[in-house]
Amino acid sequence: MDSGKLYILQYRPGGEIIEMDPDGGNRRTLLGNLLDNLDGIVIDKRSKTLYWTNMGPAIGPHEGEFFQADGSIECIGLNGANRHMLVGHGLTVTPKQVTADFSAGFLYWCDREGMRVMRSNLDGSNVTVLVRNGVFPADSHDVMRHCVGIAVDPVNRYIYWTQKGPPDGGKGRIFRSGLEIPAGQQPENRTDIELLIDHLPEPIDLSFDTLLDQVRVPAEQHGCDDSDLSHDVRRQHSCDGLGRFDLGWIGNQNLELLAGRCIIRLQQAQELRFVGRRRE
Repeated sequence: MDSGKLYILQYRPGGEIIEMDPDGGNRRTLLGNLLDNLDGIVIDKRSKTLYWTNMGPAIGPHEGEFFQADGSIECIGLNGANRHMLVGHGLTVTPKQVTADFSAGFLYWCDREGMRVMRSNLDGSNVTVLVRNGVFPADSHDVMRHCVGIAVDPVNRYIYWTQKGPPDGGKGRIFRSGLEIPAGQQPENRTDIELLIDHLPEPIDLSFDTLLDQVRVPAEQHGCDDSDLSHDVRRQHSCDGLGRFDLGWIGNQNLELLAGRCIIRLQQAQELRFVGRRRE
């Protein structure tokens, strides 16, 4: 941030929003005793407002399962004042990563067990379902339907999201669609959804670099052989832990995948390029 502060969501124990200098100094708790399993965070530097998601109580037969429509989105000023509930009251099930187009006045988030990509105004009004992958709660146990990470490209008017699949299952996928549902279509049957990459280990959060026109995707616990780092591969590539990609056209976008130790960049012209090692 321009203020030189780092903001951290501490999930457990006793959820907190923590503010500190980038070197770890001047640490303070902006807000504590957050018991609804906070998850995603985004900050509006202009209004000095922090937005975060709460997944809600973990109510299910197994630990970490969220099958009640009791998730929420809140905001608070960076001075610790003006906390507000924005989205709740059964409108979202398990909100995960949240992002924003602050210029347009929108929040975007993925609702995991709700199997949806969603949007609202910055004040929480006009909650809209943009993508729906199943019927809640009947389909909620199907992890292949779960939407988790999200990024927005407001210039080219796309949303990107992940469906991570089972843990370390090699079935994760990244999709994109337009910011608006095509005329005459519904969130569950819109025809502009594109599958960009599949067979990923477990893609979770996304970020969009508006300067480089790239989507960045952290993936977990997988790497590639050193010999693969020196050449470009077109159409298909196989590497340990990632499986085989059958690449499709992604227009003029660049897609960068952080896969364990390796940084993989998917560029236009259907090219998969290894650009270097990520430092351990």
